[in-house]
Amino acid sequence: MEADMDFKIFSGGANHPLAEKIVQVSDIEEDLGHIKLTNFADGEQYVRFEENLRNQTVFVIQSTNQPDSNLIQLFLMLKAALGASALRVIAVVPYYGYARQERKSAGREAISASLWAQFIDELGIERVVFMDLHANAIEGFFRNTKVDHLYARPVLIKVIKGLFENEINNNEIVVVSPDAGGVNRARAWAQRLNGSDLAIIDKRREGPNRTRAYNVVGEVEGKIALVVDDMFDTCGTVVAGAEALINKGAKRVLAVATHGLFSDDAFEKINNSLIDRIFVTDTVYNPTTSQKIESADKIEVVSVSEHFARAIVRISNNQSLSAALFD
Repeated sequence: MEADMDFKIFSGGANHPLAEKIVQVSDIEEDLGHIKLTNFADGEQYVRFEENLRNQTVFVIQSTNQPDSNLIQLFLMLKAALGASALRVIAVVPYYGYARQERKSAGREAISASLWAQFIDELGIERVVFMDLHANAIEGFFRNTKVDHLYARPVLIKVIKGLFENEINNNEIVVVSPDAGGVNRARAWAQRLNGSDLAIIDKRREGPNRTRAYNVVGEVEGKIALVVDDMFDTCGTVVAGAEALINKGAKRVLAVATHGLFSDDAFEKINNSLIDRIFVTDTVYNPTTSQKIESADKIEVVSVSEHFARAIVRISNNQSLSAALFD
């Protein structure tokens, strides 16, 4: 990748390992930009860029998973870059938190995905780069800020094809959506896996992070079921779905998602589940869970650093993203 070097990349505190990988694979001869991130005694955050940003294109890499301080830190970094007379400011947000609340499912609920989009819009940055938003409609919440929506699917499919080429060619894979809302995602996967069959898990949601799988719609008997989702949080849904699939005759269950949050007792659920292997990317980093992921036999992490690196270089050169980043 040939890059216009008149840009700088800075990392927030949410996912520094991914930011370091992005710089390493993007043919950028410099390290990450220098920035001071610290806290006042009362917990308030302090942000200061320690380099000249005037007339520079500035990329700020920051996921907004919990804790909420990651989101506040992103706002402060973007505002500071604008105040330092950067020519272009681009937020690279591998994981966009609060995206699951993109609509009202009951009265008096906050639509948080829309609220945070409004905040980013008000800052006045040029664009924001996401990966696998929970709902594509979230792009429409941004009125002034350009949105580039990347997909981890090409990276993950390459891994799946490499591991299960024979099974895919012999039509032994069935792609499974964990719910009705994810059918389009699962269908896109099935089309790219040599037209694999498609199945859906019918489930009922009983509350936040509480679901119960009931039935499988589609033929899975004697096949390897590949459950495709955008994120794994408490993992209750995918674990219950795996049990339903095995009960329907699936011989193995694999699961793949872009964002691995792994909250609460997710690892215990996975270890005790009928799932053979889980694949996630490195869009989310948590010092506590990262050690558990590394030692987990069933979990494999696939890096999307090169995907983001290509996007950054192409944006800096005002080139199209679709030609290089979408399947």
